[in-house]
Amino acid sequence: MRLILLFTLILGLSIPAYSQNYQTVNSSEVKLFESQNNAIRGYRIDSLKVLGSDTLLFPSRTIQNVGEEWDECFDVQGASMFGDYVQIMPNGTNLFFNKDADTIRINTMAQQGETWKVWKGEDFDVYGEMGETVLSNVFGIADSVKSIKLNAYDSEMNLVQDFQFNDYLISISKNYGFLTAFNFYAFPDFYEDYFTFSAMQYSLYGIESQDIGGSNLTTFDIFDFQPGDIIHYEQSQISEGYGFKREVQDVYLSREEYATDSIVYGMNVTVITYNYDGTGDEPDISFESNQTSKTVIPLSYLEKLPGLPCANNANIEPEYYSVLMTDSEFIEKQSLQNANPGGTLFINDNQDCYAHGVDGLCGTGQPDIYLEGLGGPYYNCNISPAYIRSKTLKYFLKDSVEWGVPLDFSLSLTNAQSQFDYTIFPNPASDKLTIKLYQAMVPSTVEIVDLSGRAVFSKTIDATASEIDISKLQSGLYFVWFPLSGNKSVRKLVIR
Repeated sequence: MRLILLFTLILGLSIPAYSQNYQTVNSSEVKLFESQNNAIRGYRIDSLKVLGSDTLLFPSRTIQNVGEEWDECFDVQGASMFGDYVQIMPNGTNLFFNKDADTIRINTMAQQGETWKVWKGEDFDVYGEMGETVLSNVFGIADSVKSIKLNAYDSEMNLVQDFQFNDYLISISKNYGFLTAFNFYAFPDFYEDYFTFSAMQYSLYGIESQDIGGSNLTTFDIFDFQPGDIIHYEQSQISEGYGFKREVQDVYLSREEYATDSIVYGMNVTVITYNYDGTGDEPDISFESNQTSKTVIPLSYLEKLPGLPCANNANIEPEYYSVLMTDSEFIEKQSLQNANPGGTLFINDNQDCYAHGVDGLCGTGQPDIYLEGLGGPYYNCNISPAYIRSKTLKYFLKDSVEWGVPLDFSLSLTNAQSQFDYTIFPNPASDKLTIKLYQAMVPSTVEIVDLSGRAVFSKTIDATASEIDISKLQSGLYFVWFPLSGNKSVRKLVIR
């Protein structure tokens, strides 16, 4: 406790007035920034050092390509998007350092209309001009914001027309620091691959430490299901005509949380499998549906801030990869461990940096993708037309929101076991429910299950069409199934 208090005291003594000077980066905050292409990067100050009257802030490390041009030479503990460190001066000047150790100077205390040299180059210099201070809405909170407009000029002060960041703005909030900024480590170059940040503009996405705005997508955010949620996905693994394709329906029946350690889901899983024997004949089809449970625990690589390095074989010879985050149609995390390009990095022969070794499981594939509230990983790995390895989200129903096209389990079942099928109506129902069965299912025992997974109704059906009394069941969402028959697929039932 004394060490924590001492560290807090040091912070208070070293930067007592910076928060009033539109400080760009704050040592106590964990932030997320989003690029122009929806890529989200985490940024955190891991340590600080007082140097005379200045303060040096050292950010968390990232994977950076330090090779010439596109040569592969990755530093797996490389600089952040704001460089190796940030130097904060008492007069409000903040210094950032790019990959060439050039200085990017941000004068937070400049007055409206004041200009200064932000970056000095060989062929041109970049100048900043302080705009007016305005009251703005920052994540729903009113705050004053300063904006700095960038422009590039040659030695005769002629505007460099083709500089990609002319008229771009750097915005600084009085209370929250950078609202828009650049990847200063790459500045002023514009380039990008899986591991190398470009100098493109970034906007503040959220402040993790204050629970403001967007937040880091973690394991429990990804595997966040409620009773009644339905997920359909298709999984294939086929090589030279051999393999399988599965159509899967997950119906979530119950949820139990255990502190911050785990979440246990009760669920019904229906699977139709198409098995291919390489002959080109029609596949063998099998069908199963069972109640089961799934336990979710935090996965370390999903807990990390996006962009920070993840390691395998840490006790032997480490292999590194990155987990990225994007916010477009879905909020998602992408593990690059098995992707190409951007796969696992191995130490090279010279032992001085890292490079791509043997590609992951996917020769021309994309990252393993985890989706907020929809699980994962989903992937698409097609090395050749003869080799398919994929897991694709097809449909979901969550909180009355539907997406995609549901897999037609009844049609697939016709090919496999058409003699086992049933329908229920009306739905929603109130007092009576009619159940129609194929003859092969008679007699069968029907169960109605509540959201906790408990059977609240059970009856043997001895005719192809039967009406059952459900008037004693409370209003709500239930599930209907025939646990002992050849068809264990689940129907959702709403009782009013």
